[in-house]
Amino acid sequence: MRVSYPLVLALVLVLVGALWWFRTKEMDFLTPDGLRGPLPEYVTHSYDPNLQPSIPNPVSRSAVADPGSDPALRYAKETDLEFGDLKSAPGLSEYSEHSRKGAAYLARLAAGLETCGEFQRALLAWERILDSCQAGETERATAADAIVRIQPTLPRWNIDPAGDIPILLQLGTPRAASDELSKTAREVAEFLRKDSSDVVAIVPRITTSSIPNAPSRSPIAVYFTGPLGLRSAQSNVLSTNPPEDDPEALRRDLLETIYRLVQGYLATLEGFTIPPAPAHPEDPELDFKRQITRLHWKRFADSLARPLDPEPGEADAPVDSREPEVSDETAPAPDEPQQADGPIESP
Repeated sequence: MRVSYPLVLALVLVLVGALWWFRTKEMDFLTPDGLRGPLPEYVTHSYDPNLQPSIPNPVSRSAVADPGSDPALRYAKETDLEFGDLKSAPGLSEYSEHSRKGAAYLARLAAGLETCGEFQRALLAWERILDSCQAGETERATAADAIVRIQPTLPRWNIDPAGDIPILLQLGTPRAASDELSKTAREVAEFLRKDSSDVVAIVPRITTSSIPNAPSRSPIAVYFTGPLGLRSAQSNVLSTNPPEDDPEALRRDLLETIYRLVQGYLATLEGFTIPPAPAHPEDPELDFKRQITRLHWKRFADSLARPLDPEPGEADAPVDSREPEVSDETAPAPDEPQQADGPIESP
């Protein structure tokens, strides 16, 4: 099939015309080399001081940026809320000084901080309702809902792995050590570390006995110590007797027992509100997420981490591993807790 001559001619003319229009139409081929065209107006216009911007000398921060333009500061001024210094990083106990104003004020403060986009500070204000003032059930529920909503969207509070506070989760049992118990202890310790926003590093230590005929359903003694073991402060001892052949039941029982331990130990400290009794037996993780704040965890770990006065030559070595430890020593019986430094209370 032959292409018609008129069509070929038309296509050639279009191609040549397009090249000229888009590539060479604006080019000057007539001006001799060495001659310059007139300079543009913005180069040749005379200096007019009236056209220069008025900037004070020296430049002051107040003249360049209006403090009233910050929406957070403007909102705080309009509502009489005390946001604090928004330019500096807050501390974990931020807004504790406002606890005397009550839960209603802290709720307004937290909501205002959320409105201004200060979510890290808003989370701290919501937590103060749970750990620093006497609040009603409705106010606590509102604060817990806000904490569960905000905390997963924020980075961990402690981003330095060397900055956490190590404590030991002690599990003593006459049972033979099992892989299921070790695995569940690791999972529980990891959940508690995340719940504290990496403020606390919990290291599980499992102690079993050498009793050959120990029943498989023997109770497990659960308690906390500082990183020096029995040379540190320690919590009470509580016992639980979950079936090891049911991993979910083992996890639930351990978490509920640990919550009661933390709650009971915090009751011995001063300066903040004690968490209520556990209310979610089917999902004990909710009790931690909705009732135990990061400040609770820090006070709990700080108190346990303090060393006791050691007897000569009997101090335990500090924790140097985050993996569960399994020893073959005689475990403290749940109804007869033992330690080198004195009796431990038991339920």
